[in-house]
Amino acid sequence: MKDVSSFSQIRHMSLMGLNNVEEVQFNTLFDSLRFLQGLHVQRMQLSNVNLRHLAKKCRFLMELGLSECFQLTSEGYREISNLIYLASLDICRCASPSDEVVQLIQHHCSYLQHLRVYY
Repeated sequence: MKDVSSFSQIRHMSLMGLNNVEEVQFNTLFDSLRFLQGLHVQRMQLSNVNLRHLAKKCRFLMELGLSECFQLTSEGYREISNLIYLASLDICRCASPSDEVVQLIQHHCSYLQHLRVYY
């Protein structure tokens, strides 16, 4: 992921199983995707810092799929609550979010229509 500046027009992206991508590379990618509307990530090592950066840089995100991202913690889920335009969230086969975190996401993500959670 050397030159991601041409990614600025991308609206939807799917990433699967890229476990050798470093935290700083994800953050660089998110910097260039300010108008991203849908991101689907499966079996990847996104950190809480990555989710914080995603929520800060990709503020217009409406769909987020994080299936099989086992390293998610309550802190990471809290970062998701900053995606206020989020309409669809898939956290299947991730670490179980607490009831408090689910309520926080529901409260802050007022457009949320679809929430998929199972373990």
